[in-house]
Amino acid sequence: MLKFYDKLSQDFTELLESEYNYDTIIEVGEQPDTQLFKVHSAILYQRSSYFQQKLKNTIKGNNVFSIKIPNVSMKTFNVVIKYIYGGVVSLENLETSDIFDLLITFNEFNFSESVDCLQTLLIEDNYLTKFNELFFISIL
Repeated sequence: MLKFYDKLSQDFTELLESEYNYDTIIEVGEQPDTQLFKVHSAILYQRSSYFQQKLKNTIKGNNVFSIKIPNVSMKTFNVVIKYIYGGVVSLENLETSDIFDLLITFNEFNFSESVDCLQTLLIEDNYLTKFNELFFISIL
């Protein structure tokens, strides 16, 4: 069997970046720090039970679904949406607290395989210990 996952992943990532024929706008963050993502409902629906529910409960206006996700940061959602489209999670330039936020968001969006990988990463690389140190220092 021949596998071409890398090319498929790249093609879907390019589709995300081009915004071609999008039918869903996701507003992420809280005012005044929000960002709009122009995405495709079919991909969201197929990749996440969280988005399946959101799309089922959202009525299209002007042929576009509008979804608001105020409790997720723009930085975190950028990583999540690239994972949804391309199957790639880039942790470059992310602080330990960002990775922890990403773990929470992956869990909320029902990406169990990513949750397991991030939990392992946090434990193995001692990120969790560093995060706890930062947390306790900040409350002192």
